[in-house]
Amino acid sequence: MGTTFQFAWEVALIEWLQNNLMTNQFILAFLSFVTNFGDATVIALFVGFIYLVYDKKLGMFAAINIICAEALNSMAKNVFLRRRPYFDNEGIESLTVVEDEYDVYDIQGQGFSFPSGHSACGGAITASMYRYTGKKIILGIMMVIYTLVMLSRMALGVHYPTDVLTGFLLGISVSYLIPFLVKKLGKVKAYILIMLVC
Repeated sequence: MGTTFQFAWEVALIEWLQNNLMTNQFILAFLSFVTNFGDATVIALFVGFIYLVYDKKLGMFAAINIICAEALNSMAKNVFLRRRPYFDNEGIESLTVVEDEYDVYDIQGQGFSFPSGHSACGGAITASMYRYTGKKIILGIMMVIYTLVMLSRMALGVHYPTDVLTGFLLGISVSYLIPFLVKKLGKVKAYILIMLVC
């Protein structure tokens, strides 16, 4: 089930990461921890904290962008149906599971690979935080965190490089598209359109 499309350099990069980085238990533990920063639940908690404690408008802006990025990402996964790297390459091992309740080789349970949902959420929160605050320090911190998240997704064997790059760009794009739609259509029409798409 699903489709296999990959570039030779992607497979070689993941194999190199697993053979040279992931054999170190500290790096394995660190990247296994860092990968959680791209999880939708963790990001939702972070955005909820921003909304309740720091700035309600920023929290709302980020939440809308993340929800839309996640919805579009899920749609794209079901269009491309790309199998995860470890399904089709003997030299790549899955060092984590996407869904705990399913077997690692249950493709329906583990879902498809392209684009990366962790990266899409990461791109959306990074762009939202920077666009709203305009602070380069925030952009720098977010870029470091989500570069590590993207690296972790590859090193753990669950995504190709093109998955994480496309997902991150999708998240950034949504954070620019939503404000554009609000400006062009007005809040009510834009949010109705967004709701229908999601």
